[in-house]
Amino acid sequence: TGQTFPGYTIAGENDSVTIKLKVLSAFGCKSDSLSYQFKTPKTPSPSFTLSETVGCGPLTVTITNTSTYINEFTYAWDFGNGQTSTAVQPPAVTFAPNPQSGDTTYTITLHVFSPCDTLTFTRSVRVKSAPKALFTPVKTIGCSPMQAVFRNHSKGLNNTYHWDFGDGTTFSTTSADSVMHTYNVGRVDTFYVKLVAENECGRDSIRYAIVVSPNTVKLNFAVNGTEHFGCTPHSVAFVNNTSGASTFQWNFGDGNILSTTKNIDTVYHTFQSPGRYAVQIRAFNSCSDTTATAYITVYPKPKAAFSVDKNTACIGDSLRFTNLSDSATSYRWHFGDGRTSTVVNPTHRYNSPG
Repeated sequence: TGQTFPGYTIAGENDSVTIKLKVLSAFGCKSDSLSYQFKTPKTPSPSFTLSETVGCGPLTVTITNTSTYINEFTYAWDFGNGQTSTAVQPPAVTFAPNPQSGDTTYTITLHVFSPCDTLTFTRSVRVKSAPKALFTPVKTIGCSPMQAVFRNHSKGLNNTYHWDFGDGTTFSTTSADSVMHTYNVGRVDTFYVKLVAENECGRDSIRYAIVVSPNTVKLNFAVNGTEHFGCTPHSVAFVNNTSGASTFQWNFGDGNILSTTKNIDTVYHTFQSPGRYAVQIRAFNSCSDTTATAYITVYPKPKAAFSVDKNTACIGDSLRFTNLSDSATSYRWHFGDGRTSTVVNPTHRYNSPG
């Protein structure tokens, strides 16, 4: 009772209450009343199931709306691939694979519209892709023995790689690292290298042609054993007995470079300064090049010098000689009285005047 309505809360969904106001006359007149019914709508609980949540693309998925009070509300579907629907039960949806050969996750969103609210429910679908075989050889033309390097750029997940090098050699691996293979030929030959990439969703292949030519350069040069060492100026004869080369480049290691064309030849060079020189010869033709190295050691000429503790002495006195020579390995002293010594710093007595 009272002039102010105390309020009333309908706690549950899909419930109703009738509220009646009755007015009584203070003067004994006939009373009056007014009634209203209040209702709460049903509250949806959005949900749906998927026939597939993971698979290889193109993946067709059946989506079943399992929301409560399914026919009493309106719906908006977003399948995450650009397709939408407002059907209660949408048609099957086909999800395309990733063009970059990776996995793609599509998020499916269901919006349920009620008189009081908009409710949302989501689930995801992961679509796997078949691999894309891709590789590049570092070079496609070379000379025997040719060590070829193949760089694997294939796309896709969980791939297995099958290599066929075209010469009867095969190799399988799950690693996407680069691979190497050596070709040996006695004549010009073409090898078709094939890479097959596969995973649970499919396979793809690619191939390259590799042309290998025989290596006809047989480098052969030598230095006389007695000329590997010497004193400045040191002349050396380099004997070239190579076959199959068209050009030779000589680097004597002292700043001098020479080019020659004869396979049977003797090249002379004089080293003017002491040191150890790495003499390199590079022989090549249109197919290949080969390099060899010889080492020449040049010693400086010795410079004789000495001092004596006194320039005048009596017969029988000992004189001490100090060796001041440079770049020498052995010594022979001549004292002028017919006697000699090989001691580095000798002592000598003169027995007669002179």
